[in-house]
Amino acid sequence: MHEYARASLEIIGSGSTRTAYVLNTRKALKVAVGDYTDPKTLDDPDAMARAVEAGEDFTGTAQNRREAEVFAGASDVVKPALAAVLDHDPEYRWIISELVRPLSSDEEMERLAEEAGPAWSEAVDELERTGMFMGDFGSHNCGKTADGRLVVLDYGMLDPGFEP
Repeated sequence: MHEYARASLEIIGSGSTRTAYVLNTRKALKVAVGDYTDPKTLDDPDAMARAVEAGEDFTGTAQNRREAEVFAGASDVVKPALAAVLDHDPEYRWIISELVRPLSSDEEMERLAEEAGPAWSEAVDELERTGMFMGDFGSHNCGKTADGRLVVLDYGMLDPGFEP
């Protein structure tokens, strides 16, 4: 899958554990990289945290799984603020999500948040209150959908204690 995507699709983002590709004007493909067949990333909810601590590079499947589970379990307040997960491989080697383009600046995020109104603020408050993010929250982990909606674009790397 990764070889086909790399040869055929535009890369929209790349990290140490996943690469995101543009499928079409509304969908993205996120492919796990590294040893994505390691079953401990699928059966052990704490494996991702341990893998990150150990510097291991097989956590793409864990991030894909977490993103799919978080979206499926998100509240009505939070779900509109997340890039939708539309489909996934049974082993989470890949997910198809709503295509989200990265933001160009903090100012763009502020403008889009203002346009979104109270619904965005309520969603962010709930995300922060539930401990979704391990670090800071800002334009680096948000983006804009094809219809101009502000969303969290990459929520596979979560606080290990977070439950949707």
